[in-house]
Amino acid sequence: MGATPQGKDITIEFDCQFRVGLSSSNFSSIMRAFLMLLPQLLEDFF
Repeated sequence: MGATPQGKDITIEFDCQFRVGLSSSNFSSIMRAFLMLLPQLLEDFF
């Protein structure tokens, strides 16, 4: 068997900015807003 090839690390630099209006500052409102933004964040990342 030969030597195992050395893997190369991948570095991804990703900047994003979202502005979200919240009607309340409780945890469930923040999580609901985040979950609504998550698909857009993933789309921008890929």
